[in-house]
Amino acid sequence: MNNFKLSSTAKSYIEKTAQSYKYKHDPYLNIKNLINLHRDLIIADDFEGSNRWIEHLENELMRFWMKPEVKDMSKGLFRSFLINDGKHLPGLDAVDQWPAELRKAIQKDENGNYSAEAGDLLEGPEKNADKNFVRVHSRQTFAYGVAYNMTGKPEYFELCRKGAYALMELIGNNGSMFTRQHLSKGDFINDTKTRTSQDLAYGMTGIAFYYYLTHDEAVLDKIRALKNYIFDNYFHQGKEVFTWLPHKNTSKEQSVELVAHLDQLYAYMLWLTPSLPAKEKNEYKADMKRIADIMIEKFYSEVYGTFWGASTSSDMQTLGTSHTDFGHSVKAMWVIYQVGIWTDQIYYVNFARQKIHAILESAFDVSNGSWNRRILDDGSIDRDKEWWGLAELNQAAALLAIKDPSYLQYLNKTYAFWFKNMIDYKHGEIWHVLDGETLYPKQMFPKAHCWKNGLHSLEHCLFGYLTSKQILGENIELYYAFTSIDEVKHQTVTPYLFKANIIDQAVITKNNEEVLINDGDVDRLNIKVTFEFLH
Repeated sequence: MNNFKLSSTAKSYIEKTAQSYKYKHDPYLNIKNLINLHRDLIIADDFEGSNRWIEHLENELMRFWMKPEVKDMSKGLFRSFLINDGKHLPGLDAVDQWPAELRKAIQKDENGNYSAEAGDLLEGPEKNADKNFVRVHSRQTFAYGVAYNMTGKPEYFELCRKGAYALMELIGNNGSMFTRQHLSKGDFINDTKTRTSQDLAYGMTGIAFYYYLTHDEAVLDKIRALKNYIFDNYFHQGKEVFTWLPHKNTSKEQSVELVAHLDQLYAYMLWLTPSLPAKEKNEYKADMKRIADIMIEKFYSEVYGTFWGASTSSDMQTLGTSHTDFGHSVKAMWVIYQVGIWTDQIYYVNFARQKIHAILESAFDVSNGSWNRRILDDGSIDRDKEWWGLAELNQAAALLAIKDPSYLQYLNKTYAFWFKNMIDYKHGEIWHVLDGETLYPKQMFPKAHCWKNGLHSLEHCLFGYLTSKQILGENIELYYAFTSIDEVKHQTVTPYLFKANIIDQAVITKNNEEVLINDGDVDRLNIKVTFEFLH
């Protein structure tokens, strides 16, 4: 173990919080041991402290996302399907060139069906291997933005910029956005009636993060158009829910999905709101409260302590159904918690904090220090380790840990599990899912596909970096690409979806000259902002 020393600020913070915890919960708690939990936080291999997250970003995540074929936009978008080494998944005319494990995964059984997982995630390989999904391109754009935000490296910003501009080209005059591309022809193939509210929310992600980094007014105009289109065409005033397809589309039965609501908050609103001008910020806050209310009223089960994945009908409100799992429930809770923080509504904070605690207790796998996936309809536990669910559970625990160090009893184990088991150390990035018994990666999925890209792994890294800095009493440094340092104001510049106090801002220089970030005809400054007191 490397030498490690807690700052006096961190030690004082931990001791005070530990005393409070001891009084409330455990009169026999050894405060020294609790401090040691902090000291050991995210120390793995030869790295220590919050620097482990920068190492994770550069050496394990971006090592994959900076591969030549991964960055390729020759078809207009980043490619959706990538195999483990970062190469493009060959098209349907070359399935014989697919990796053996993927060829096996798409074999049909005697009834002509794919395996439950592979078939669902690939959405039918014979239909979608020749498609690009705009939501995937948007998530990759977000990933490059996070990498720039954490490091200030211009090459990451440039990829985020290219990705965001490609997304903005897909927004039509009516404010809607294409969501799928036919690779071989290069055209965009779905009309407005088949675009889902969730897809449009994730289409916003890359554009919104680019605005978070730049405060570009022209980008904000695109955001306004798409957001207004989503609310005008998917929010059903009579039913007071977001519909899956446009609410005027009566050709198909409308399902009422948790993610149609949750991902309006998660995919852009929650972390975009702090960056917005005052008038729009207030409008977004009102919309966030309305969505949080709908989620609690229509999807939450007090008996089971979980969110139902859908509330379309009562037969869908049962354990084991799609999106009814620990990951979606804890994600919904920590998002509601942060809605409370940003809207100054303590009700949401108190509601979510208690529920997060219960979910973490239920989800924790004591046998290996990780998280389980879900409770099945027969009451048994699905112990598989799916990448995004582990990330969401870690993030929820980290959110509580910045105020209550007792949650490090989970994080010190689950972070160690992540670093040991979830990383593909040969090629980079994170495995899709591990078998819950063997803890070996299930190789039936490509490294990136129509649902998996860099969003969750990079957000998890950013969360870990920010919250670990706070817990260890260290200042936080993030980078932005504004046209003037005067744009650094506490009203509109925040560390992602958290609040914090700005204590310094500086333009990065090289050889006594300001480092400029190219943005077409605009020269942007590479600005480092230093924060303290994350909350």
